[in-house]
Amino acid sequence: MMRDGNLMAFSNNMSENQHLDYMHSLANRYAIEKDRIDSLIDEIINKVSMTNPIELFNFITTMNSFASMNLFSEADFSDELNFQLRAVEYIQSILVSSDAIPKYEEEKQEELYHEILALCTEVYSRVAIFYTFWMAKLSLEGDLSDKDEEYIMLSQLMSQVRGNQYQLFRMPILEELLLPLEPLIEEIYGMRVLDILNGLSVLEKNLSEGRLVSFDNIKNQMEKMASFDGDDLPDDYFEESRDVVLNAIGTNLFDVAKNTNWTQEFINDLAFHIGEDKSFLEHEEFAGWPVWNLPIKYKPFIIIGEKAYCFDYYNLFDNFFVSLQKAIRSHGECYSKRLTEIVGHACEKIVGRVFEELLPGCKVHYSNYYSIGGKHSAENDILIEYRDVVIIIEVKAGTYTYTPAIFDFDAHKKSLKTLVEKAEKQCLRVKDYIDDESSDERLFYTDDTLSVPAFSIKKNQYSQLYMIDVTIADFNEFASQIEKIGIADAKEDIIVLSLNDLWIYRDYFDNPLKFIHYLKQRTISTETKEIGVSDELDHLGMYIYHNMYSIQAKKIGGGIPVSFIGYREELDNYYSKRYHGINIEKPQQIIPQAIEKCLEICLGKKDNGVTIFSNFLLDMSDETRSQFANAIWSMYRREIELGRMITSCTFGDVRYVLTIDTDDSQIKKNTDSYFEEYTLAALAKNKQPDCWLIIVKISNAKIVDIQYRFLSQSDIKNVDRERLEKYGDEIAKRRELQFLAKNNKKKIYPNELCLCGSGLKYKKCCGRKARE
Repeated sequence: MMRDGNLMAFSNNMSENQHLDYMHSLANRYAIEKDRIDSLIDEIINKVSMTNPIELFNFITTMNSFASMNLFSEADFSDELNFQLRAVEYIQSILVSSDAIPKYEEEKQEELYHEILALCTEVYSRVAIFYTFWMAKLSLEGDLSDKDEEYIMLSQLMSQVRGNQYQLFRMPILEELLLPLEPLIEEIYGMRVLDILNGLSVLEKNLSEGRLVSFDNIKNQMEKMASFDGDDLPDDYFEESRDVVLNAIGTNLFDVAKNTNWTQEFINDLAFHIGEDKSFLEHEEFAGWPVWNLPIKYKPFIIIGEKAYCFDYYNLFDNFFVSLQKAIRSHGECYSKRLTEIVGHACEKIVGRVFEELLPGCKVHYSNYYSIGGKHSAENDILIEYRDVVIIIEVKAGTYTYTPAIFDFDAHKKSLKTLVEKAEKQCLRVKDYIDDESSDERLFYTDDTLSVPAFSIKKNQYSQLYMIDVTIADFNEFASQIEKIGIADAKEDIIVLSLNDLWIYRDYFDNPLKFIHYLKQRTISTETKEIGVSDELDHLGMYIYHNMYSIQAKKIGGGIPVSFIGYREELDNYYSKRYHGINIEKPQQIIPQAIEKCLEICLGKKDNGVTIFSNFLLDMSDETRSQFANAIWSMYRREIELGRMITSCTFGDVRYVLTIDTDDSQIKKNTDSYFEEYTLAALAKNKQPDCWLIIVKISNAKIVDIQYRFLSQSDIKNVDRERLEKYGDEIAKRRELQFLAKNNKKKIYPNELCLCGSGLKYKKCCGRKARE
């Protein structure tokens, strides 16, 4: 094991025989560890049956509230705390699955609460370790490939992830998803979507910060009492104080009916009674293990006595949209069919609107039909045109039926295939249709009869094409891996996103050109096997930190997958503190003001090549960006001193010729054709494939415009090549003489960078040619 800064490298130095012995030792512990966990679960079930369930939940939620106080990022939560936070959902699932009627003795309750919480934490921690013993046993049996085994291990660990949304976006996303369902909700429950959202807002506040706020309110009540100083207290003071105390130490905050205006039928459809759903404890093997889908995932509320309670924040909001759909479908086939149609259409519109905000002025085409041979047709959900960029999008509105990979790998793969593989094949089919060499223009139609053209795509009008699979079901812990695991026959170049992730991108990116650049880097990452992340936002975090982060990953990994951890921590802090009204600077790349201004100007340009040029600027490293920005202002000042236009060029990994066009009438100007010939001469000399010619216009010491042209070797005519090569040599020699005179030097040393801008050492470039 080796550490270098923030990088940690691990190497297994066991021999093959040592490793085999080790695997056998792990596999031999499988039965022992399984029995131990089974025993712990039996103990939990027994102890839970001896408690007052209301008070048990009250105790655990209070403990969790104080344990997670002032923690903003997932990196702040220890494994032990994460396991402790799962106790509420686990105990609720035990209660709704158990036949046992709780029997309790008042004097022993608090001791039992502590024991149950400790047992639940131990179960979750032991299950996490158990996967190692299970994997060793599976590996020795040889039923699956190494890749499948690796994925199963990963999927089981990632299935424990909770809190898939930032609080800042929970309600806005739910509002978008629920509003199209209002006709169904009114018919079945006699409620409006606004009623549901208002109730959820109250529950969100109660479950996330209600306890802590209530303790502050107790302090306020005490101060209020002191302020009367012997005067009679108002009649409502004691009633008000009673509610404050019950919110702080009782269960008022969790009483669903008390905190919402929801109808009883609506609440009942989202609640289980104690003992109502036996499935969790009736599995033939691994009964009661928190590796199965917990009942709370399907119905977030539990009815105890005559009241429905909501104790778990994450399961309520992570699964609410899915839970509501299941509730609506339970009212009959008619509602189920209507729901499917409404949700599918609405989700496409939601995704389209998000892209309209990410890419202002883009054209969004919905339900696009195209020919796949003869009279046969296929449909694409969304196709977006933005300048010279085409984005193919498939939207999967269906729910993800999670089957634990550890128990039924085939069923698990089938679930992912249903959700992802079909969408990805559709993306690839549209791409192939657009790229077909038989025609430069591809038609799309309004319906499957292919009789009414809707629009066309011309290949020569776009330079970039991206494919995105957007899932409404949030399974980003799988989506972030699915591009590489091959579980659903996923293809390279296709980005898999949840609506939650896309929503964050809409908020984060304030310039569409930056978002296009991110799509470019994100697409490259799908082909980079060295990148191992457990969440979509790790990609964004790596982009912020490294920019072209696939290059960094390849350097570190060298062909081996690397786990990149903690890159989303700053994003977590940013969005968490924004939600709480704390002013905080957004984590973002360092981009000099001069380049920001250039990007702003590019947004106003109409030419199709603007995204290629903005990608060029944004591809630059921090150092190169700084050099480029500094060159603009140093050249501006130098031109004023000299009274003429000058050029700066570089022909290394970043290739450009830069000049400044000022509004100073005293400066001798050169024509655009002069700079074009200058650039082509530099290309001819350096034998580089291409180069950008960039002219920055400055007026009153402010950048007011930027012109750019992409030139390549193909722009050099054969009849001009020899002349341009000689001109290139003259330019290089002139730059060399100017450098020597300016710096009072007699020669350029072999290991110095060559002044022609090639990026090579002098001895390997113009110095070598001089010797020849």
